[in-house]
Amino acid sequence: GGNDYTLYEIDTNGKLMSTTPIEGTVRKIEAGRFLDKKKESLFVMTYSHDKFRWEFMGFLDPDSKKILGEAGKNDLSKDWGSLMVTDMSVADLDQDGKDDLLTFGSTKAGLAQFIAFNGELEEIAKFIGSHKHKQRYAHVYGQSLQPVRDEVAF
Repeated sequence: GGNDYTLYEIDTNGKLMSTTPIEGTVRKIEAGRFLDKKKESLFVMTYSHDKFRWEFMGFLDPDSKKILGEAGKNDLSKDWGSLMVTDMSVADLDQDGKDDLLTFGSTKAGLAQFIAFNGELEEIAKFIGSHKHKQRYAHVYGQSLQPVRDEVAF
């Protein structure tokens, strides 16, 4: 997806399979078993126009592209509203057999920030750095170290 409010599906040879209109500019897409241990879904996050204000954040069925669940503007912690997301990854952080979303970025003040959500978009882990962790140009990236270590590096 991109700036044309469209989600594109291509096969592994690059052939266009389908297009789906979507609210906002596509910023992040992740696949995982977020809602069900046995069924994949897509996490999609779009922005309206600003790097701090998301338009849509939720899960889609990968076949029908129907919305399976989404976050309302007031459903997430206040810290989410000041997060410029620069990286996202998928891991079973809470070890419940379902995938979780790990988001990395920086606040409007430039502080490094990490927030993890489960499939219900409930916050399960968070780190907000101090001013000594200040980042320039919002270059915060991360990854779970599971299963080798029960840690997240960023």
